[in-house]
Amino acid sequence: MRWLEKPVCNCAALHKSVISYCITAFCILLTLWCFTSPFEFDREQYNIEHFRLTNGLRCTIVQVPHATTVGISAAVKLGAEHELGVHAPGVRFMLAHALLNGTRLQSGDEFLHSLAEAGIELDCAIEPDCIIFRAECLPQHYDTALQLLSDVLIRPALDSKAVEAVREKALSAQVQVATTPLPAARQSLREMLFRGTQYAHPICGYERTVKRITREHLVDFYDAYFRSRNMAVCVIGDITMKVVKGQLIAAFNSLPKGASPFVEQPKLKPPEEPQHIIRQLYGNLAQLVIVFLAPPIGAQDAASTILLSNIIGGGYGSRLYRLLREEKALAYYARSWYEPSMGFGELFIHIATEREKVELCQQALEEMLSNLRDSAVSEGELEDAKERAALELQLNMGNVKEFSAMLARLEVHGVGASWFWKLQSSINRVTPLDVLNVARRYLKCAAMVVLLPM
Repeated sequence: MRWLEKPVCNCAALHKSVISYCITAFCILLTLWCFTSPFEFDREQYNIEHFRLTNGLRCTIVQVPHATTVGISAAVKLGAEHELGVHAPGVRFMLAHALLNGTRLQSGDEFLHSLAEAGIELDCAIEPDCIIFRAECLPQHYDTALQLLSDVLIRPALDSKAVEAVREKALSAQVQVATTPLPAARQSLREMLFRGTQYAHPICGYERTVKRITREHLVDFYDAYFRSRNMAVCVIGDITMKVVKGQLIAAFNSLPKGASPFVEQPKLKPPEEPQHIIRQLYGNLAQLVIVFLAPPIGAQDAASTILLSNIIGGGYGSRLYRLLREEKALAYYARSWYEPSMGFGELFIHIATEREKVELCQQALEEMLSNLRDSAVSEGELEDAKERAALELQLNMGNVKEFSAMLARLEVHGVGASWFWKLQSSINRVTPLDVLNVARRYLKCAAMVVLLPM
């Protein structure tokens, strides 16, 4: 979810880029501080409408005055828990990308030409709890984007050529996960944190599973889950509400009706003991990647966890930055972030340092986390975290593509987009005692991967 940004650390270039990163981030924050209120969302500036089509499809339209582009997202409630039996690990990855390889109305090349001609960016995100198809374009082309997205979801080609192309894409993604530091670490963390469940599997599957997935498997999976009551669509931009509503009805009213097969989500428990592994990968820096099991989307503790993450490593005023960079000069990069999904959330900490400083970083981190569990944060530190959280939320609301994806995801799971609109006021109500409670509840047993340069 975009308001809880997932950082990517290119270690080879980290030494050279850190100064420009700091300057750019400071300029963004300064701009937002000058031109927006850091504490409250002005919900009145958005015209919002929620409705269902006659087939049951949930639709959300958000009119944002002066937005330069339009974001359109369609979320499908199709999580990793559905990858059972013949629908093995990797089937969601293959199906999502196969749907983008042409429709029954246009071949793959023709479809790509139509996207390029209208300047439409269209991609997919395979999340642990759903698949999201995301489009962004200029306002004058959003009707074309809507039609092409509906063709992808309602009239996919799913031919043998597309299936073989995405099989190769999945196999290539597996190599990337295995050889790129942060993806490799995150996969190892999933295996430790979610052992024995489908969430432990890589999203792109394994070589053995991907090679045995057939076109028939993908078609069966598509027929079962790409149904109107299992999906939600969101359109955001400087648009005319009434016109968009009519276009949504025209584009998506032919989605197959009915519900999809119910699959119970695995029940997850935090590890009883801390877990860690050490891996060697090519790179210039050592990296520590830590994850704690955290509250899910819509949970009462979500706002407090956002602020806890911000206090730990949410920017220049955070404890990680002050302790590891300014005071002890131990790390080149130190940040934390919170990723909520349905049924569970993850609180990540990522540190990049020199190989000989790994143990010192671990000791400093353990001391900091222990302090957060033992003592309440000050009112001043909490207010600083609230300001940073509000700025980040407003910044990411400006990305209509990610914003539409976020709201579609909330709608498809029944949490409702209203949860997001209430999030800022929930953050403002968080007290130091609330932060102390979530620190004690969730900062217990972590899974950690230490990546050492070869």
